[in-house]
Amino acid sequence: MAGFSDPYVRQLLGEPDPGAPPEIGWLSPYTPLEVIHAAGFAPLRILASLRPIELAHAYLPSTFSPLAMSALDRALRGEFDSLEGLVVVNAGVSMYRLYDAWREFAPNTRFVHLLDAPRTTSESAVAYFARRIRDLAEELARLSGRAFDETTLRTSIESFNRTRTLLGRIHEHRRARMGPMSGGDMLRLANAVAVAPHDRALGVLEGLLSDLSRPGGPAPPTPSRPGILVTGDVYDQPDLLDTIDQLGGRVVGEDLDGGIPCCRGMVAAEGDPFEALSRRYLTRSPTAFMADLGRRLEALSGLAEEFGAQGVVYFAPKFSDSHLYEYPHLRQRLLDRGIRSLFLEVDNLLSNLEQVRTRVQAFVEILS
Repeated sequence: MAGFSDPYVRQLLGEPDPGAPPEIGWLSPYTPLEVIHAAGFAPLRILASLRPIELAHAYLPSTFSPLAMSALDRALRGEFDSLEGLVVVNAGVSMYRLYDAWREFAPNTRFVHLLDAPRTTSESAVAYFARRIRDLAEELARLSGRAFDETTLRTSIESFNRTRTLLGRIHEHRRARMGPMSGGDMLRLANAVAVAPHDRALGVLEGLLSDLSRPGGPAPPTPSRPGILVTGDVYDQPDLLDTIDQLGGRVVGEDLDGGIPCCRGMVAAEGDPFEALSRRYLTRSPTAFMADLGRRLEALSGLAEEFGAQGVVYFAPKFSDSHLYEYPHLRQRLLDRGIRSLFLEVDNLLSNLEQVRTRVQAFVEILS
């Protein structure tokens, strides 16, 4: 069954633009996309594949992050030979070793950069990350063969802030009217925005928001079903969100890389642009990567209340210690607010889909 966002996704993923700039791949939500764009490159998000891992097992342990394994496997197959470069945020041993393996065994990628990101939001951390972002800008300038221009960076900051604003307004529309966009629709749209040319993405998002907002626009009534917030940081597969809807739940919000956190928190237009970028990315809605558990728990439980969720489904990547550590604390915090939660350990292949369906169905029945 076609989703509401499908025609917009097709526009985003249409034919390549003539004269499109070379692409720089990225994986982490802590990657400053504005710097890549301002240097004359197109940021391209590396998404996990549903294809079984075959080649990467020879280079990385099978207990590493499913996203790191999938990304390397796709690179070894030659899927990213056209990339000009890759930016890897040092978000743990999986990503650090992905950087090593990609640099060594995917030689067609000319530029592979490791961006070290602190796990706190202190002023010293903001200053440190600002210096690392400046280092990235200088490396990209050398790659492009032209001097890095701060005026161009400020223009890129303004443009990406506009993208965040549009995505945020779409989320707000869903929250206020519960119109035709499901959680799966929203994640498919966000995934497409992350790989589409930036200017095209702006135009498509403006058109979609106009369609949603016009008088008499699509806003069919939503049956009374328990609202569910999904969380899981780097989870990018919309099929499980569709499963929740099919089994009688209603995904009201997504605390995922392409969900609500990506469009909250703007980069300040004033002051040093590198410090502004550092502050925005470090203080955005926190992920399990950050060391501030209290802020993370407050943000998640606050989102559940804000979006009227009766339950939270927590997608944890397999073998992720940080998620295994934080979930018991989150579960208790949610229970204190009268919100139930379900913990699901998943991978990008959905290898345990039937088990997941059974547990989701039972959870929805409890909420109902």
